[in-house]
Amino acid sequence: MGIGQKNSNVRVIGDEVLQKPGILFPDNPTPAQLQELNAQIEIAKALLIETGGAGIAANQCGEIENPYQFTIVGVYPDSEIHKQNVAKRYPDVTFPDAVVMINPKNIRKSKETTTFFHGCLSVPGQLRGMIKTPAKINLTYTTFNARNELIAVTNQTYSATAAVVLDHELNHIVDGKTYIDCCLDELSEAELNLMKDILEVELKRRNVTDDSNSNKIKNADFYRFITIDEQGQSHLDTKVLGDALKQNLSTETITGMLLQLNTELSKKCSKKKKAKL
Repeated sequence: MGIGQKNSNVRVIGDEVLQKPGILFPDNPTPAQLQELNAQIEIAKALLIETGGAGIAANQCGEIENPYQFTIVGVYPDSEIHKQNVAKRYPDVTFPDAVVMINPKNIRKSKETTTFFHGCLSVPGQLRGMIKTPAKINLTYTTFNARNELIAVTNQTYSATAAVVLDHELNHIVDGKTYIDCCLDELSEAELNLMKDILEVELKRRNVTDDSNSNKIKNADFYRFITIDEQGQSHLDTKVLGDALKQNLSTETITGMLLQLNTELSKKCSKKKKAKL
């Protein structure tokens, strides 16, 4: 999760590496593999602090060519810059101290859920989408101790905001999904087609019009374009999406969203065909 500003070192929605799980780190790594893992973690940490995110997954980092399956969840308490940047983005939210989680597994999520307006470094702009997140997540992962030795952490439970961030990052690195993919999965086919029309019209407009501002991220309020009603159903706010497109969404972001939207429509179409058989 991040501030949603464009950064050339962050992979954007639709990117092939971003849209697939990270590579499992071997149980008995060679010195070279361990060195590569450490290098990847340093890249992810630097990018997380630079962007003011509250979590980051390895496959979001453009500098990592073959990302291992790890994520960093939380805020580095010894980095004043990181704490200040996260506080600007989430002024009323408390996040856990940063933890590196390698090969997260045995993931158990509570049936009880909470809702949160997600944003993402890999979806540049000020878009926010509401998602139902497990209230508690229990998992096992590998991390480093104070002596830089790999150790296993078992049956670790995260709740509240920590669970929100963890779920967001697990979607990235374990499932190859952004929060947009999660939102699209919950929208009706009719709303997906409506959203598709809006995005395609905007891309056509930009192809015809020499709009020099269309690829610039401007300062703006958050655009909460996906909400959840009292019955737990997700909905698209077309006006808010339209406002976001006019103000601060790059062509790269729109193209990536459209690519994933078409993928979701194909899935829904396949399910309908199977149901009729």
